Amino acid sequence: MGIICDLCCFKFIRLLNFAGYSRTHISSIMKNLIYLFFGLIFLINCTPPADNIQQKLGYTMQTVEFRSPDCEPETDACLMLDIVYPRFDKGDSLAMLLANRIMKNSILDNIGMGDVESTEDPGIEEAVEGLNKSFLDLKKDFNDYATGWEAHINTRELYQSDSILVLAVGSMTYFGGAHPNSNIRYFNFNRNTGSYLPITSFVSDLDEFTAKAEAVFKKAYNIEDGISYDDAGFNFLGNRYVLSANYAYLGDSIKLHYNHYEISSYAAGDFEITVSIK
Repeated sequence: MGIICDLCCFKFIRLLNFAGYSRTHISSIMKNLIYLFFGLIFLINCTPPADNIQQKLGYTMQTVEFRSPDCEPETDACLMLDIVYPRFDKGDSLAMLLANRIMKNSILDNIGMGDVESTEDPGIEEAVEGLNKSFLDLKKDFNDYATGWEAHINTRELYQSDSILVLAVGSMTYFGGAHPNSNIRYFNFNRNTGSYLPITSFVSDLDEFTAKAEAVFKKAYNIEDGISYDDAGFNFLGNRYVLSANYAYLGDSIKLHYNHYEISSYAAGDFEITVSIK
């Protein structure tokens, strides 16, 4: 390769001589060409290949369905599960691992299989099998057990930008008891790292935002000045308004959601407000 380059340079110089260029002009031209040559090499080496450019966190929705075989929900005690969740399959490998772990743990908690004391680390499909085994064991131990179990979990995207992804997981579960349980959980992901974004990532002055959120909350639920939260039917700790840890960033606002039982009775339902951060 070096010999070929030398021959090319020699022929190019001969051509310049033939065209009437002086030694000084030829030297100047060759020097500029050398600078250009090394400059191109530098640019080529410093430009990362397309495959090495960091890919943002992305996902594909997965569905897990289970029905007790040969079971009629209208007349029999059946186990019925419908789970729609994201499997992160694009982005940095560690980011995908972290985001998938966060979402999986949320799903397992919803179906009662998130045992923090367990040394096992089941996937969602394995957790469903474990839940079915628990259900069958219960029916075997209590022949007259006539209560079906069910869980319906759905995930939807609320917001996405180049660096942020926000998902909402809504669930309705019933594993016996007085009534089903339903809740909504929000997940704010950093699309570069897969980590969960704290509310301080979006709000610079938390005290100011809290005061603003409280005003929105009181207006939304008709709490007049001078009326305590206890008297209005809410059980905030210390009778003082507290931001929900369950929030969703929406670009120009933040949605705060309080699930059943968190700040009031089950019968009162859940509570939600949207606070502008413009």
